[in-house]
Amino acid sequence: MASLDIQAALEGKGKYLGKSYFFKENQYTRYDWTADRSEDGYPLEIDLWDLKSSFGDSVNAALNGKGVYKGKAYFFKGDSYCRYNWSTDKVDANYPMKITAWKLPKGFESDLDGAVNGKGRFKGKAYFFKGGEYVRYDWLKDAADPGYPKNLSEWGLPAHFQSGIDCIVNGQGAYKNKAYFFKGDEYARYDWNSDSVEAVAKVVGNWPMLTELTNAGSGKAQALEWLVAAMPQVKALISSLSSGTSFPHNQALMDDALETHFKIPKTMKAADKLKHLPIIQANFEAVHQALLSSHKSFRGRILSEAVSDRGVDTSGNPFPAYTWHVHSMNFTRTFANFGPLCQAAMVLHESVHFVDVKATAANDFYEHSPKYATMSIVEALHNPSSYVCFAQHLFYGKDERFGAARPNL
Repeated sequence: MASLDIQAALEGKGKYLGKSYFFKENQYTRYDWTADRSEDGYPLEIDLWDLKSSFGDSVNAALNGKGVYKGKAYFFKGDSYCRYNWSTDKVDANYPMKITAWKLPKGFESDLDGAVNGKGRFKGKAYFFKGGEYVRYDWLKDAADPGYPKNLSEWGLPAHFQSGIDCIVNGQGAYKNKAYFFKGDEYARYDWNSDSVEAVAKVVGNWPMLTELTNAGSGKAQALEWLVAAMPQVKALISSLSSGTSFPHNQALMDDALETHFKIPKTMKAADKLKHLPIIQANFEAVHQALLSSHKSFRGRILSEAVSDRGVDTSGNPFPAYTWHVHSMNFTRTFANFGPLCQAAMVLHESVHFVDVKATAANDFYEHSPKYATMSIVEALHNPSSYVCFAQHLFYGKDERFGAARPNL
């Protein structure tokens, strides 16, 4: 099963009250506490937060300001932080700055695991977590309280949560007196009033669509890496065949990948290859654009929605991912049963269904099926798995197939 591994979380403020934001790598999703599910239209890129370039690929922790700092949000990464203004929807001038400005104890001046504001009798305090320790910060005094850091075990968390949490976030609405610690694919719910942990459970099934859409975002990022490796090589091959010039990449690798995944033999005449290669190029370009604008098409689907979509197998289990051509790419709770590379392969696979009207069930042959080796060129040109495996082949320099046959990778 793919771990969730959220890197930071933040409660929305102002017009974003009632929402929480979850960050993983260069993507983020938004959770609606009233609807109690992650919203469609996500994941999006962190760049949209107007954070500085050094924060554009990930953040370590996030925290809302209190007191005179109300209306601000703080993003931490490495030894630096940015201050974001909820009203202007921009980062304040003169940031990033060094975390040392917070005057936290030694060891907490970089690489934080998470941060959260206290509630109830702990109101006015902020808590910073790193490794197996935490620090309590007083907003009024603008300084850490004496006697810290202390052991994270004081929070009463289970043993595997007592070091290296992924993130922590306060609930909102009906959950406003709760704090949620995340680690891997689990979360622990802490109650500020009783100062105790109430429950530990899996994220999947309890946070609808959070894992599904967050991991779809990570899969998209990996799929784009594969695409970026393959697309220019296909374009270069078309150019070289058209002009009679040499191919500027690894010719043997390209020949092997084309024959293996699109059934185009290296002995085929250039004129005949040029009948097929533009189809590959056009599909890759369309897939690339679809992934760059995935917020328009990615949807999380709970079981009842998957059933309504007919996105379930004969036993009633939802497919991990399924697509309606040029309408939506859908992800369900079973998407979490697969490893990150397999998920990325699924995202790329579904993207081909999304853009290619001929990529129907009649031309859908998985990379591990016997038919994959005996496809015709026409079938392969509209087979989603051919595009996935071809891109991986060029990216890794060998026939490296990450898909349903290797579910744990």
